[in-house]
Amino acid sequence: MSLVWHVLAHRPRGKRRIKAALAYHVYQSEQLAEARRASTGLIEALFQTFLANPNLLPANYLEESAGEPPHRQVCDYIAGMTDRYLIRHLRTDEARLNKTAQLLPRIGV
Repeated sequence: MSLVWHVLAHRPRGKRRIKAALAYHVYQSEQLAEARRASTGLIEALFQTFLANPNLLPANYLEESAGEPPHRQVCDYIAGMTDRYLIRHLRTDEARLNKTAQLLPRIGV
C-alpha cells in the first residue's frame, strides 16, 4: 500500500474520496457494465438451453433433483457452478451447447 493511500484512507474526507473514485472508475465503469450484460446473457442462454434440453444436465444431478420442477433443477444447477467451471464446461461442450458457446467471445473467454 502506498504512503498516499495510507494517509488518505485514514482521513474521513480521504475515505470518501477514495470510495467515490472507486465507485466511478471501477464499480460503475462501462467496461464492468458490459461484462455484466454479457455474463447475464450467457447465464440466460444457458438456462434456456438446459430447460429445453434437460438431458444435457448430468444424469446423477437429474436423479438427485428428480422431485423438483425443471426450472428449479436448471436454476440450482447453474447457481452451483463457479465461474471457472462454467467457462470450462462451455469450452469443452461447445458442440453440445453451441447456442451458449457463441457468447464466450463477448465476455472475453
